[in-house]
Amino acid sequence: MKKSPEIRAMFVNTNMDAQRALLRGGIMWLVMHARGMSDAKIRALGESHSRHKLNINPMFYSMWMDALLETLSRHDAEYSPEIELSWRNALRPSIEMIQSMY
Repeated sequence: MKKSPEIRAMFVNTNMDAQRALLRGGIMWLVMHARGMSDAKIRALGESHSRHKLNINPMFYSMWMDALLETLSRHDAEYSPEIELSWRNALRPSIEMIQSMY
């Protein structure tokens, strides 16, 4: 949410404990899809985040990815440019699918 006042405004009346649980689940789905899981959960995320429901603008996903990787870099002593690239490459197809469903 520090990446954009527009993003921060979307969470003003949000139960952040519940949101953190949803975020953990979403990240797990992204990782599982990257490991070969069906795209059903990713499509469900795309549908829920589309302009017809949560209306999450596709431009926000690059900020989300940057925030995720900044967090990982702060908490993983083994984090490196190679690991960052691996994360980006692993999550990109799922994120692009979600964006395409906007």
